[in-house]
Amino acid sequence: MELLLANVDPETDPVPAGWTAVGFVLSAPVRTVLAYAPDRQPHAVVPGEPPKALGPTEVNAALVDAVDRAGLAVWPGGWLHALPLAFGANRRTWQKDRIAKKGLHPTALRTLACLADAEDAEARGWLATALGRYADEAGTSPHVDDRLHEARDAADRVLRLLFTVRQGRTFENRGEGLDGGEVR
Repeated sequence: MELLLANVDPETDPVPAGWTAVGFVLSAPVRTVLAYAPDRQPHAVVPGEPPKALGPTEVNAALVDAVDRAGLAVWPGGWLHALPLAFGANRRTWQKDRIAKKGLHPTALRTLACLADAEDAEARGWLATALGRYADEAGTSPHVDDRLHEARDAADRVLRLLFTVRQGRTFENRGEGLDGGEVR
C-alpha cells in the first residue's frame, strides 16, 4: 500500500460527517481518500461507494513512508525533532517503529498533511516550529490552547515590529551602517 498525506478538499473528495481525511491511497486503482472514522479505524473512501475498512497494520506500515515524505516536505533538514516541537508531542510518538506499530492520531496526520501540501511548506514548518516552541517555552498558561493564543499574540506583535522596520528606507543601502558609520 502506498499513501500520500495531503490536504483533501471536501468538495472534490467528500467523506462521511465526523471523519478525518488525511490523504490518498495511491496504490488504489481509482482516486481513493484515506480517512479515519471517529473510532480511528482507517478507511478507503471512493466517491459514490460505501467506505471500505482498511487493516490498521497495513495502513500503519504504509504511514511510515508517507509521514517521512510529508515531514521532509515541511522540514527538509529533518523532521524528527522539529515536528514534535511544533506539535507539542512526544518524540517517541513520531519514531518510525512506533508509527508502524501504533499509527498516529488522525488529527496529527491531517495537520501534517495540510502543512506538507502547501507551496510554502518549508516556510510553514519554520513558523509552526517557532510558534510551538514559543507556546511551550514562553507561554505562561497551564492550558495548551491559552499558550497557543499567547504565541499567536506574540507573533502578531513581532509581525508589527517587522512591518515597521521593513517599510521605508530603514535598511536600504545609503552608505551607512546601523550605528551610523560607513558601510564597507
